[in-house]
Amino acid sequence: MPLTRVRPTPLVLLLVAALGLVLPALVVAPATAETIGDGGSRDTDRRVGLFSAVEGYALPPADRVDGAPVRVRPDTYAAYRLDVAGLARQLSAAAPGARNVRVQVPGPDGAARTLSVVEDPVLQAGLQAAHPEIRTYAGHVVGDPRSTVRLDVTPLGFHASVRGPEGAWSVDPAVDAPGETTHVVYDRAALPGEDELHRVAEGLIRA
Repeated sequence: MPLTRVRPTPLVLLLVAALGLVLPALVVAPATAETIGDGGSRDTDRRVGLFSAVEGYALPPADRVDGAPVRVRPDTYAAYRLDVAGLARQLSAAAPGARNVRVQVPGPDGAARTLSVVEDPVLQAGLQAAHPEIRTYAGHVVGDPRSTVRLDVTPLGFHASVRGPEGAWSVDPAVDAPGETTHVVYDRAALPGEDELHRVAEGLIRA
């Protein structure tokens, strides 16, 4: 029986877009933009939690795929197939400001990072109740209390933004499309213009 994708309502898409602003785009050899396209990619048996490494994957060259935008274009990244529903179930055990949940996420070097998070809603109570499919979390990397972690699970996939003494890195869906399972993990320094953005921000802070 063919699978049908649920189309998010315009309000859900607007909320997800807003989360993208709140959580900034929040050992596997990294892929590069010059590697072969998705048609030549293949899943491997290398896993980190619910993430399965994908070899030979390259972000689509077009800015949109079937109308869905390509979220980010880092110069280097590693690609994974994620069981988004399974990760959402793991995270659902977290209680706002109370019960911590630990999940494993691959870092940009391919090594596993264990994240300890609690649910941290950013939507107003009424909107959150109306859209239980959108969940946001905050916490830190286990073993690195100085780090900060922001996660969300939405109809468009999983997003993570991690910052710490060693720098910042993110996990994002390859394409902003409902049901997307391919995600890319990348160091934020690999984003074109990211260094210049940091220099501008630091200048504004000093001013």
